[in-house]
Order: sequence, then C-alpha cells, then structure tokens
Amino acid sequence: DTSNAVWQAADCDGDGDANGTDPDSNNPCVYTAGSTPDTSNAVWQAADCDGDGDANGTDPDSNNPCVSTAGSTPDTSNAVWQAADCDGDGDANGTDPDSNNPCVYTAGSTPETNNAVWQAADCDGDGVTNGDETIDTTDVNDPCDFNSSSITMPVTVTCNENFDLEISKEVDTEKPTVDEEVVFTIMISNIGDVLATNVVVEEVMPSGYTYVSSVATSGSYSSNNGEWTIDQLPPGDVQLLEITAKVLGFGDYQNTAFILSAEGGTDVNGDNNTSTASVTPTCLTIYNEFSPNGDGDNDTFVIDCIENYPNNTLEVYNRWGNIVYTTKNYSNNWDGTSNGRVVLNESDKLPIGTYYYVLDLGDGSKPKVGWLYINR
Repeated sequence: DTSNAVWQAADCDGDGDANGTDPDSNNPCVYTAGSTPDTSNAVWQAADCDGDGDANGTDPDSNNPCVSTAGSTPDTSNAVWQAADCDGDGDANGTDPDSNNPCVYTAGSTPETNNAVWQAADCDGDGVTNGDETIDTTDVNDPCDFNSSSITMPVTVTCNENFDLEISKEVDTEKPTVDEEVVFTIMISNIGDVLATNVVVEEVMPSGYTYVSSVATSGSYSSNNGEWTIDQLPPGDVQLLEITAKVLGFGDYQNTAFILSAEGGTDVNGDNNTSTASVTPTCLTIYNEFSPNGDGDNDTFVIDCIENYPNNTLEVYNRWGNIVYTTKNYSNNWDGTSNGRVVLNESDKLPIGTYYYVLDLGDGSKPKVGWLYINR
C-alpha cells in the first residue's frame, strides 16, 4: 500500500532512498540523487549496480564499473558499464572491441590520456609507456619514435629502420646547340617507411657543360664539389634540384647523379640510386680563319663537335685544286702544315692565303664544302 506511512518510510531495496520517494523501490540501483545506500541491506548487496560483474556487497566501488573484484565478468548489457571507458582508449565499453585493452579500439577514438590504464600501457611496443610518451611528446603509435632513456617495459616491436631512396634525372632538351643552356632536373624521393636524414646526392657537371645556376626545393647544392645535401627526407617526400648549364662544343655529355650517402636507416634498394641524362649537341661550327704562328691563340683549324664524328675525313685544297692536307678522324689539331705531296713537300708550312676544304663526316650525310684562310 504505497499510501501506508510505514511502507513509505521503509527502504526495501536498501538504496538509501525511502520507498515513498524512491523512483523504483524494488531496484537498489535506482534512487533519488544524493541517497546513500544501506550497505547492510541484503537486496542492495546482491545487486550489481555498476554492471562490472561484482555484486555491490563485494565490489570495492559499487558505482565504478571499472573497479571490481578480480575474476568478475562484466554485465555487458548494463547501461552504466556500457557508457564507461574502463581502458581509457576513448572508446566506450559498449562499442569497444576489447574493453580491457587500451590499445584496441574503434577507429577514430581519441584516448583519454589521463586514464591510468591507458597511461600504463605500451601501445606501440617500443618499451615506453603511453604516459611517458605523452610526457616526452613522442608518438604512442610509432615504434620508431621514442626516447630511449624512457624505456621501462620489454620492447615487443622492432622498429623498421629500412628506407628506400630513389633518384631520377632528366634534361629539358636532348639535342641542343652549342652554347645553348639546358636544365637538368634531379628528383629524389623516399619511397620507404623511415625518415632519412643527412642525404647527400653527388651531381658533378661533366666536361661537356659549364655550370650556370641551380635551385633546389630543399637543402643546398654546391657547384664546387657537386654535392646536393638534404637535412631530412620523410617517407613519401619528394625533392627537386634544377641545374642550368651551358653546352660546350666538346667534352663528356653524360651527366650522372647518384645517392652518395644517407643516415637514419638502411637503403634496401641500391638499384634506384643512380640516374643519368645526356644530350647530343647539334653543332658543327667551322671556324674558317686561324693563325698558326705559335702564340697559343687560334693556332689550329677548329671545328666544334668534330669529335662526335670519329669517321670523318678532312681534305684541304689550294686555289689551283691541289690537295695540301688530308686526314681521317680529324681532331682540331691541324696547324697549317701540308701533308699533301702533290705541290709541296710534306711538313711544309702553307703560306698565307685562302684554301678550300671538303669535310666528309662519315655518317652518310653530304660532305661539307667551304673556304678557310690561313694568316701567319
């Protein structure tokens, strides 16, 4: 009889809330706020108000679903237990795949960093607790990011210290003319999983070019020693170096860049550490005046890029049509001395005057014909 004063004054469920004011006088876990349970009441003692699987009578904290007697099995249907986050991983017990493991949670959950259970765990296996990693400002999920002096637990995950640096090179013009400027682009990328530091790329200009300028997206390039240095190259990062150079009429045109060194791990693939680009100058400039007087200036008959045509044949005639000089594989070394036996003795120096040349490149093209002037 809910109107009976005796009944109203009693507390049948032992929740500290008299029957007359108790929202549910038969449920010791439902009561008016501020009520203090009667811990000697058998009904209250038998109930499990926080759903942790430990009856109130034996539960160290009957209002905390995360504190219970060892061996207790939670009542997973209990709303109080479901709403709690016992392992501090930011995922409520009701949705957590493992409510006792702070390192297992629903994707997108944000850990409760002041939770003692989460702090004591080592989620990335690097031997440093989550709590210490928070203090050290290292990544609790990265086994390679830790302070070695903070290791207090067994290291269960080996840090992957392998990276893979890759380099490639290209040139903007493959068939430039002599004295034309070309741009070499060198690209280096870290396609591995670990940060590479103090990366050095060797990029030395070969003899067929004159260095003009350079620009890099990271680090610095020295034309003196031909080294491009980069402080850090994180995983997935790509950096570029552009070098502008003038093409000479002779020399080595094969330009090779390679990774000289790097720190922070082991480069597991050396096959992609070298790249080459080259040009083929479209030149054949014939300087048809020279003065072979031994002063070291313009002493020979010069043809730019003649070294690109090793099968060439050069013939020189005087104004009467007599051959005065002939050679195969000419290499810019004729000083006006005759080797034609028809008119002059061999090794005679040709006099000042105009002569005519026929240059067969030996590549199937039409021979080039023109005049030249010797001025002593």
